[in-house]
Amino acid sequence: YEQYRSECNRFIDIYRLPVFDITTRRYYVYAWHTKTDPKKFFYVGKGTRQRYKHILKEIDDYRAGKNTSNSRYKCFSYLQEKYGIDCEIVLGDLSEYEAIIYEQALKLHMLNNGEVLLNVEGIPSVYLPEGWQNRQVDVPVLENSLFYRRYYDYSDIPTFDLVDLSCLDKVYLYPYGSGRDVESRFEEDCIENWINGISGKIYSNGTAKGVKAIIVFRYMSEERYRVLKSLGKQIYSSLDVVESIRSTNISKNSN
Repeated sequence: YEQYRSECNRFIDIYRLPVFDITTRRYYVYAWHTKTDPKKFFYVGKGTRQRYKHILKEIDDYRAGKNTSNSRYKCFSYLQEKYGIDCEIVLGDLSEYEAIIYEQALKLHMLNNGEVLLNVEGIPSVYLPEGWQNRQVDVPVLENSLFYRRYYDYSDIPTFDLVDLSCLDKVYLYPYGSGRDVESRFEEDCIENWINGISGKIYSNGTAKGVKAIIVFRYMSEERYRVLKSLGKQIYSSLDVVESIRSTNISKNSN
């Protein structure tokens, strides 16, 4: 705690903590890690009794088809399947107040030592794992997932492809069917008009065999990016596409 006093104090200011009761010491802080050498820690929590086992239940639920949209449960399942996982009690006989503070300090310590944690409460935004980033972005973004860097064999960073206008005859607009602001609506109109002008097709499924390019208007997770790239799709930023269309139109008009 002394090492991370300032960060913990900011956490204390945000979250309402229980009364510091030194007579009730039934809490502990636990940490889940992969069965690798060295260990890779991916979850730190606090609890009493059998609380630490919730990870195993969440994995079972995910594999049984429950909460399949929860990216954290999916990551738990992946880690157990690929590496094996285990848990250790880091510190016990704590009051709830002490457990909360120690949990936060331990998270910060692990994050500063290169670990990637999958529980986000109180974690600085720079450390947020896949699926927890603020998706209200002003420009198209491809997620650079710390989890992928840590646990998958990928060394490259997701990047938008250079726009090839010949690929715009068969595209998918991502995200599909979601509301967009006025500016992105203008971008979409520009792109749709171009596609219609070349008698192209806009698909309702990005994984469809005929799709050549995916045009991202706001945010795409690295997981989704990897799936689409594995299918041979080009991934374009909507801003890059609009710029390419405008440049081509200007060139035609000047001729």
